[in-house]
Amino acid sequence: MTDTPMTPDKPASVELTEQQLDALSAAGNRALNDHHHEDLCHCLEWPISCLSSGNYFMGAWDTSAFDIGLPAVLGMWETLRNDRHAAKVAELQADNEVLRARVAELETVATAALAPHKKSPDSPHCSSDGDQWPCHTVYALAPAVASRDLRPGAKAARRMIRARQDAEATP
Repeated sequence: MTDTPMTPDKPASVELTEQQLDALSAAGNRALNDHHHEDLCHCLEWPISCLSSGNYFMGAWDTSAFDIGLPAVLGMWETLRNDRHAAKVAELQADNEVLRARVAELETVATAALAPHKKSPDSPHCSSDGDQWPCHTVYALAPAVASRDLRPGAKAARRMIRARQDAEATP
C-alpha cells in the first residue's frame, strides 16, 4: 500500500493469492445468487434446489466482476481503514503529549515541594519541618518522583522510606 491518497477512479489493487481471490469471489457470487433468488422466487429449498420451474440454480447469476473488481475494492478499503486508524493514532498521540506535559508539570511541583526537606545533619529529623526523618512530606511526595532523581538525596530518601515501611510492616 502506498501513503498517497487514493481516488475512486484509480484505486490501488491489493495483492491477493489465487486462493484468496477464489474464496472472496465465491462469497460474493453466493451473496449475489442468494439475493437474486430471494428477490425472484422465495422458495424455502434454496440453495440445495429451487421449487420454481428449474430456471434458478446456484451459480445462475455468477459473475466475473468479483474476480476483476475485488483487488481494487479491497485496496480502497485498506486505504479508508488506514486513514481511520491514522486519525485515531494521531488523536492518541496528542492525548499522550498532553498527559506527558501534565506529568512533567506535577513532577516539577513535587520536586519543588521536596527541595527544602533534607535530613538534618546533626539529628534524625527533617531540617525543614522538624519531623522524624523521612518527614511526612518526603514520605508522601518521594514516590511521585521516584522514577527520576530530581533532587540531591532522593535515592537515600527512597531507601529510608522503604526501610520505614518495612519496619512498620514487621510485627
